[in-house]
Amino acid sequence: MGDKLRKPTVVLALVLETVDDIVDREFCRPPDRALIALAESADVGRLIVSDPWRSWPVQVARRRTLKTRQTLSVRGKPVRRISPRRLRRADPLDVPGLEVQFRRYARRVGAAAGLSATDGAALITYDPFVAAFADAPWITRLVYVGQDDFVHGTKRRAWSPAYEEAYRRIRDRCDDIFTISDELSERIAPGRARTLPNGVDAELWAPREVPAANKWTERGPYAVYAGSVEGRVDDSLFAEVLKAVPEVVVVGPCFDPEQRARLEAMDGVTLTGSLGQRELVEVVSAARVGLIPHHDTPMTRAMSPLKMYEYLAAGLPVVATDLPPVAVEGERVLLCRTRDEWAPAVRAALALGPLDAAGRNAVLARVSWGVRLTPLVASATDPR
Repeated sequence: MGDKLRKPTVVLALVLETVDDIVDREFCRPPDRALIALAESADVGRLIVSDPWRSWPVQVARRRTLKTRQTLSVRGKPVRRISPRRLRRADPLDVPGLEVQFRRYARRVGAAAGLSATDGAALITYDPFVAAFADAPWITRLVYVGQDDFVHGTKRRAWSPAYEEAYRRIRDRCDDIFTISDELSERIAPGRARTLPNGVDAELWAPREVPAANKWTERGPYAVYAGSVEGRVDDSLFAEVLKAVPEVVVVGPCFDPEQRARLEAMDGVTLTGSLGQRELVEVVSAARVGLIPHHDTPMTRAMSPLKMYEYLAAGLPVVATDLPPVAVEGERVLLCRTRDEWAPAVRAALALGPLDAAGRNAVLARVSWGVRLTPLVASATDPR
């Protein structure tokens, strides 16, 4: 009887970034919100979050802590944090090497968390290599969540062949598979993966009865791009947008120095750099149009643009490159196939105007993280 009533242990394994990164960015990305959703679930027993591998010599050189176990509080729930260390800095490029590394990773996490086969723990991971190669007796349920197409990514291109093999193994060994877009589902596990698009923090983006005045509400009409500026962004399209609106505000870091220089030289473009979540809400909410000027690439076709849901939650109409992830969001997302369509689309978006509070609440009821992540929490706590 006791075993039937015992709530499951859940381990959330992160990819590339650590818990410190989650805290620094104020819990705004998909794995961050999954951690919150699991912490808030009454069906989760012990909750453990594991950082990706880190090199202990690098940690020593950077004067970082070498603690492998810590406890933090997430929405009032104590969460055990595990930080596995190894000698090497980067993952091996070959599959046999990855098998060794991630079996070791699973053993280290289990040992640090005090897990055994009798615990019946579910492993939820955003890391394809963990999902494909991690193996240990304590893992009795394995769930993969794909937030990016690592095969077509530019930052880890050297591992693309290994990621292709990881996808094949994920199809064979995972109990459940989720991805952020239909396109990514078809690439990783056609017919098996369920689509779990990005969402927004309903409390953060909820309409206020009397919006607070700030420097952005006092500004003239502007369009906004909220997100990091890197290779996926076609910055030349901002010139087309400026034919229809006097200013484009770019919120987020700009990683490419040449791209940053082009934007700084463009009259009408304002770069804010990285902002906290509440200031992001202020900037986006005071805008007139939200922008998604992405290049059409395999990577952008598989994305679920978080910024689009933030724009819609703020009541903005959206102008976007015509790509599968944005083509399903209805009449308030205006799609552009050619450069010449951008300025007319922005004018049409301005004519649509902002949504009222009722309209925004309807958006939040559909795209809040609480709604989006319900299937993932259910899978993590599935007694089967």
